[in-house]
Amino acid sequence: MSKISAEQAISNVIFTSLDDIHKIKVLEESIKRLSCREEATSKEDIEFLNDPRYKQFMEEKRKTDIKKLEELKIQGSHPDALQPIILLMGNASLIHENVLEAIKKKIADDEHYGYDLEFREIDSSDLNEDFVLSLPKPKGEDGGILVISDFSKFVDSYSPNDQVKLLCTIMRTHGFSPYGYGLVSTGWRIIFMENSEDENKWWPYSCVQYFGNKGCLDSYFVE
Repeated sequence: MSKISAEQAISNVIFTSLDDIHKIKVLEESIKRLSCREEATSKEDIEFLNDPRYKQFMEEKRKTDIKKLEELKIQGSHPDALQPIILLMGNASLIHENVLEAIKKKIADDEHYGYDLEFREIDSSDLNEDFVLSLPKPKGEDGGILVISDFSKFVDSYSPNDQVKLLCTIMRTHGFSPYGYGLVSTGWRIIFMENSEDENKWWPYSCVQYFGNKGCLDSYFVE
């Protein structure tokens, strides 16, 4: 379990949970530039820009970026159309105030981001099959973050397989993509909170092993 400050938690959550959004925006900007004709300012520039090899390289780069963009928008950056799950442990009230609220403000106010995200908060007692099956896609253009309190209660309420099933249903669904019918991302990312003074608290019989092996679970104890 990594022990970090509130400032580090803010940075880690933004970097991890919203990494695919950043990649999408970078690719969109790259495609926009590659689709525009570059202006030459000298004879050498004109010859270089008109070189068929350069034009072919730029077109191949544009097509590659378009493919990557489609994959990110449809499946996200994790295997099997999963999204990042983050578990924040410590004083839940302070985490909510000093981390989650700070993240909302940073995303809303910092022009570096400009992300359009829906934030939704629920208690783990509300996390059941009816909830996940009726959960609509995020209202935000860039997706959403579902904050769920009391991870222990969730673990105690369901078997590891049922935990995995519920969380996977939140993060992905079946649908059509340019590559056929299969798993597609819903756009929801998950943040769990656990009110605990034990920085070594762990759940050996839970979904953390499954998502940890998938490489989409990060846990932190916030000081």
